[in-house]
Amino acid sequence: MKKKRFNAYVDVILKEFGVSRNMFFTKIKEREIVDARQMLYWVCHKKDFTIASIIRMMGDNGYDIQYPSVKQGIDRINETKDIDYNNFKKRVC
Repeated sequence: MKKKRFNAYVDVILKEFGVSRNMFFTKIKEREIVDARQMLYWVCHKKDFTIASIIRMMGDNGYDIQYPSVKQGIDRINETKDIDYNNFKKRVC
């Protein structure tokens, strides 16, 4: 069940950020893609996914990530002052 929800969140974020699924699950470090991934971590965490389950779902899609990176992404989105990101957060959660 979580996999279905995870994929739904991915789809929403890809559309919002204008990022392709192929690029999203690669090690590309472009700011736009990194921001989209971090937003996914934040959304999943807000929706009661554990960090371990986020790591597992990312791995299922071919993207290996470690706990500190996911935690840092969640923290970064929590602390953002970007108006667009904060409006998106309000709409999603």
